[in-house]
Amino acid sequence: YVTEGNEAVLQCIYESNRLVWYTSDGKIIASGDAVIDPTKYKVSVTRPGLYYRLHVLNVQPDNVLIYSCNGGISEIYYIQLILYVPPTQLYFFGLPDNKLKGTEGVDLLIRCIADGGKPPPDVSILDGTRPNGIQEVSYTIPNISRDYHQKSIVCKANSDALDNQLTTTVQIYLNLKPLTPIFNTNGVSTEETVPLRVSCTSYGSLPAATFTWTIGGNDVTSNSTIPQTVTESNDTNTVISALTFSVDRNSDKQSIACQASNTVGSVSASKTLDVKYAPDITVNSPTYTQNDDIRTVTCNPSGNPDSYIYHKWQHKSKYGDIIRELGGNKTLNLPDVSVRLKYQDSGEYVCIASNGIKNKLNKLEQTGYGFVTVNGQPVFTSDTIDRVKQFGEIDKAVDIYVNVYSVPKFTSFIWTRDGKPITTQNSAKYETSSFPTIVKDKIHGKEVQLDGYNVTLTIHDLKVEDFVNYTVTLKNGFPDVKFTIVLESVTRNDGGHYAEEEYQI
Repeated sequence: YVTEGNEAVLQCIYESNRLVWYTSDGKIIASGDAVIDPTKYKVSVTRPGLYYRLHVLNVQPDNVLIYSCNGGISEIYYIQLILYVPPTQLYFFGLPDNKLKGTEGVDLLIRCIADGGKPPPDVSILDGTRPNGIQEVSYTIPNISRDYHQKSIVCKANSDALDNQLTTTVQIYLNLKPLTPIFNTNGVSTEETVPLRVSCTSYGSLPAATFTWTIGGNDVTSNSTIPQTVTESNDTNTVISALTFSVDRNSDKQSIACQASNTVGSVSASKTLDVKYAPDITVNSPTYTQNDDIRTVTCNPSGNPDSYIYHKWQHKSKYGDIIRELGGNKTLNLPDVSVRLKYQDSGEYVCIASNGIKNKLNKLEQTGYGFVTVNGQPVFTSDTIDRVKQFGEIDKAVDIYVNVYSVPKFTSFIWTRDGKPITTQNSAKYETSSFPTIVKDKIHGKEVQLDGYNVTLTIHDLKVEDFVNYTVTLKNGFPDVKFTIVLESVTRNDGGHYAEEEYQI
């Protein structure tokens, strides 16, 4: 190889004094130390065993031939004289805009080509540690990472035909998957009565990412704002999406996720929702007997946070009358009272508690209700105690009765007259009856209404001898109870009023 205009030196082994150089068409150029045209050629001879050389001066295209040398004894040598030709261009294949485009995570083929050149040039790419190629080189970057985005790749061509190596540069442009989104807060928390407001930021996407929001696996994207997009200096995009959504206690501890997606792929981030809400309160409804010494009522608030302030308990009648207020916390221990008064512990118990969170009605303190039932012997209520004396009129019928509170309800009742049982079967004189009614009684010192019963004895055609003592006995599985009524006579005066009469029986 020789560059046009320079001198080429061809040589063969010097074996004898019979030395000849000639062209492939048989034309002799030199013989021994003589040349045909000294302006184009000269020879040099060293001692035998070394070299016989032909110097082609000022090589031109017409000197590009096959030359042969007869060194004198054994064989003829053939030498091809070729002009150096530098490559005409060096370029990356298929890149009209000189941008090498790819996609993150996908193999990227890089191909660099040198056009022309004698001898064919050596071509290398990247950092020179990759395999070289003759005339061209290809290299695949497997699963290319985002680190290559906007990285410059240099291709080099080297050849003896070049005074200086050829270089060309291309820049890699990748479509990039969004980076994992970042929530604007470490924790995602709100109150049940306050809409949830949260945002996510996605960095590094190309093209720009879009967002999908889910809560508990349900798509709530329609409640998010139009994403705000900022293009960074490296052509990637920073995208911010904000979500405003009304949650309730059912959303507490559910997963909230924001997913950033583009044509390359998607990636999501999630957090656990912390929805604070006022407690729902339940109160157990225990049943005791008058023989139980320990009687408790338990309040069970369920809210977030699970820390509560307890206020005074309220003991109410079935009809909403507040009977008393009692100190306590989660568990109310009912005060000790006598066996006969334990029935007064029956009723509705109201627990009032708060955890610092208001409910949807803007109330801070929440309430729950339970009912305590104390089974015991029947009780003659206060609206009966004052009716020890009841009155009737000669020759007329009278109803004498008692009001009673009985849980469980009495199973039977018996009336006696001065200690002797009264028979009502097939009797025209006596009738008995009982029916539910609202009674009044003093419960822990306060008169309230209760669901009770009226127990009545009807006596027909009163005579003087009927004005005696009548006793009713009630049974319900606990100790029997008795109540005695004194029946007295009254007469009507001229003013339409009745006056008591005493009869000595």
